[in-house]
Amino acid sequence: MESVGIVLSESAEPFADFHPFVIDARPRNGRDPFVVLTAVLRRAIEQSQQRLVVITHMSDLMRELGVFTRMAIRVLALHAAIDHVKDAPRTLRRLHAHRLKQFPPALNPGMRNICGHADLAYVLFVGDQINPVYRRFRHWPFHANSGCTVYLARCLERIQFNEIRGMWTNINCEEQHIQQLLEFKPDLHVIALGKEASTGLRKLGVKPGAELPHPQFASRFLRKKMDYAEELRKALLGSKTHANLFEYE
Repeated sequence: MESVGIVLSESAEPFADFHPFVIDARPRNGRDPFVVLTAVLRRAIEQSQQRLVVITHMSDLMRELGVFTRMAIRVLALHAAIDHVKDAPRTLRRLHAHRLKQFPPALNPGMRNICGHADLAYVLFVGDQINPVYRRFRHWPFHANSGCTVYLARCLERIQFNEIRGMWTNINCEEQHIQQLLEFKPDLHVIALGKEASTGLRKLGVKPGAELPHPQFASRFLRKKMDYAEELRKALLGSKTHANLFEYE
């Protein structure tokens, strides 16, 4: 069996026979933990196409990340990361089966305009375009430690949205797979974040299930007029399948 994918484990030892690519995710002294996270995720996804990747000590890093832990979950879900490792061969079988259910373009390590796992998701969040906050690589949608991304993450955390149940993309991006994704999983509940997303979706012939202001606009101009977290919750409840959208329900 081809051993590709990402495993979260406190030790790489159980997977020694599979010759994994090992990444130690422990926080680095003096470095922003979000920067460490982003570097770990990028390396893991790039390597996971050719071999098994084992990320060790991710729990140590996540303790420092706070709200950004959820962003890690979105990106790790792309390549079906498995944790709670007990038996290496069984874990790899689960990983292989899980990856077979993913939307195929999302498994391309160069694809940066999608997050989340199609088999697990009920909701597709569509934004406008990626803000180029990093110079060295094109990052994933709503993946940053500043601006509207943090505002959106805090709103989703407040309503306890289970991010495993979401997928994330931007409408104005050269890597565009929204139509193919909705053909692959037509029951995704589409939430447009902002006017550009709404307009772009309609040009593709896609009617959003819900439309909200872009989180950047909401953060800057609507804080006193709108409870954005509650509006997100209402939009999510419009999904046909919402029983597992919130972690504590």
